[in-house]
Amino acid sequence: MLARSSARVLAAAQPQASSAVAALYATGRDQSLGDKVKETVDDAAGTNPSEPSVMEKMREGVGKVTEKVGQMFKEDGSVGHQFTPDGKAGGTAQEVGGPFDKEGAVGHKFTTDGGIGGNVEKAAEAVEDKGQDMQKRAQQNQGKEQTHDPSARKL
Repeated sequence: MLARSSARVLAAAQPQASSAVAALYATGRDQSLGDKVKETVDDAAGTNPSEPSVMEKMREGVGKVTEKVGQMFKEDGSVGHQFTPDGKAGGTAQEVGGPFDKEGAVGHKFTTDGGIGGNVEKAAEAVEDKGQDMQKRAQQNQGKEQTHDPSARKL
């Protein structure tokens, strides 16, 4: 049974592999895969170290997104605000009142001083800080990733 499914997977993958090989030769040159890789490495080695690499641009972009996610979940962010007494979820809890009020037994836990809300606020700040740190490191690493010395890079 396993042999049959493996054979089916291989048979299905063969046209895709053939297409990939055909795509390599479709560039108009008859280069082997090894020559193509060597050309790519040579091109990367000849890049200007003062310009940010694609990898560092990606790291910086991920850092920006991470920072924004952290900001969203803070008390004044678009998601976190919904759990304040003025937001949709928090406002509904205020209307119900009793234990769900912002000073009630349940509602108090969702404030920034409470156990749940406080942990969410701390986590959001940590995520925001991590995003800022990622952006700083990407800017520091620009040009360094092109060296062959792994200690030159900050991860």
